[in-house]
Amino acid sequence: MHTVRSGMAACALALNFWGCGGQPLIPVTATPLAYQDHGYGNEPRTAGPKNEYLYAAHCCTLLKYGNVTVYEPLLKGLVRQITQGVLNPVAVAFDSSQTLYVTNLFYGVTEWDRGSRQPSRAIRPIYGAIGSALDASNNLYVINCVRCIPYAHRKNVINHDSIVVFSAKRTRRSYAINDKLFFPHAVVVDGAGYVYVANGESAHYHAYVTVYRPHSTKLWFKIENGNGVPRALALDRSGDLFIANQPSEVREYAPESRRLLRVITQGIDNPTAMLFDESGRLYVANRGYSSSSKGWISVYAPGALSPKYQIVEGVNDPVALALDGHDDLYVANVGGRTDGKIVVYAPNGVEPVRIVKNDLFNSPVSLALGPK
Repeated sequence: MHTVRSGMAACALALNFWGCGGQPLIPVTATPLAYQDHGYGNEPRTAGPKNEYLYAAHCCTLLKYGNVTVYEPLLKGLVRQITQGVLNPVAVAFDSSQTLYVTNLFYGVTEWDRGSRQPSRAIRPIYGAIGSALDASNNLYVINCVRCIPYAHRKNVINHDSIVVFSAKRTRRSYAINDKLFFPHAVVVDGAGYVYVANGESAHYHAYVTVYRPHSTKLWFKIENGNGVPRALALDRSGDLFIANQPSEVREYAPESRRLLRVITQGIDNPTAMLFDESGRLYVANRGYSSSSKGWISVYAPGALSPKYQIVEGVNDPVALALDGHDDLYVANVGGRTDGKIVVYAPNGVEPVRIVKNDLFNSPVSLALGPK
């Protein structure tokens, strides 16, 4: 997901805004959450189905190990905080069986089956676990970025980056992809099982997307991707691949090919995350490069080159997005790397409906919607 320079700065690749882990697993004490409720005005509104509770991975500054916080639909209340099996969480996701996956920085993946309040399985250790993805069969793809590990902690670690693949609800790996990977930091899998990995340490140096056939460990081809450094990947309903490039573009490629379909530059500046709604609209989170910018969300109609609208109010260094079944948009903001907040917006809305502010030690870094 992120960019690394060298040495101890390797932690920045994993998140760019929180500290390295490696300490013993210690539960985090829950902290008060400050709510700002702006309401929906006169618009009729329901809370949504039961599977639209928001799960947010919060992470981490020095001596703080993070947690996964569960919120009521529309952020109307705090349900609980998960700390057992959580150590510097970088990604949270649900598969089609509603199994919860939490990827923990330099530690591994913890899984909870639906309805379980205790971890059901743990994949340990994956020393460079900085992100993950799921495919249509609930197979888990974990980024193992060995080059992201601080040098002092590389003992007894196989010295190559990889994508480690696990079958659903299994802790023994099925296989690993490592061909031509270099600082991998984002991975997606399309509906046919093709795997796309964003690679890149810095601008103009090993910055490309590698593509692998289903169940293959060998490189199929590279997408050289112009002069940009791929920061985030997303797939639309047609299987087109979208690559968010630093510094300021999003590229669209035809499924399983190098054929470039579109380059979006308007409304793009230091993009960090993307997603699509059911109508095919593209949402892009931008942090911006200006020291005075707090970032924004650009929203594009299918096929458009310029934003239909932009969300600025309530945005402060956005790093993750989520949409519920009503197209309510949730935005995780790290808040200038000092504090964070989650903001929810009504469909097509540009003003916050509700804001949850967090303390200085646990900024929200990943979002997913799931059951209570």
